[in-house]
Amino acid sequence: MYIFLLLLERTADRKSFGFKIVGSQLGQVTNPGDAPADWRLIRHRIPWRRFSVSGDKSMILARAPETRLEQFDQWCFFSAGQWVEDFDQTSRLCNDMANEFSVSYLAAIDQYVVVYSESGFSKNIAARFAPDPWGPWSEPRRIYACPDADRSDDIFCYAAKGHPDLSPASDAIIVTYVANSVDFTTMAADATLYRPHFLRVRFNISN
Repeated sequence: MYIFLLLLERTADRKSFGFKIVGSQLGQVTNPGDAPADWRLIRHRIPWRRFSVSGDKSMILARAPETRLEQFDQWCFFSAGQWVEDFDQTSRLCNDMANEFSVSYLAAIDQYVVVYSESGFSKNIAARFAPDPWGPWSEPRRIYACPDADRSDDIFCYAAKGHPDLSPASDAIIVTYVANSVDFTTMAADATLYRPHFLRVRFNISN
């Protein structure tokens, strides 16, 4: 089992919540059948990294042999219809993405669906659609407005993702998101914050 991990570094800047992203790792769990507390985790530092401070985040596509995922010299990147070894040639499939998102295939509509929270402190969850993982990806469609953000200016929503393994039908997907607060005291005192919220989103096949 593989888990993508972000490396964080503490900062004195309260506007960044006291941390910043400085790298990423691929976590390889060698005994996934055991209880999580007993997992043996091997960390592999991902050699390619480029973190945007301007908010201009893009989705790219890579592939690797499933038995050698941790061997980064085996990775290739999608570039203008071809697979290349040079990360710097990678095509941007769609822009204005989030740090976290999911890509799922929905058999009932024969489309791939990417689900994410709009950039910034937006309360909106968006989806894009494509016939293939490399696109062409549609323009974003807002599928939900998180009501939590309307409760206070201190509350924001993020980390929306789809979970096809939890979904009840081939034309629907379970989506989770997190509501949080810029004020730690508010977050600690409110049990509805800093935990996943679940939605069921059903897609219209004709659209």
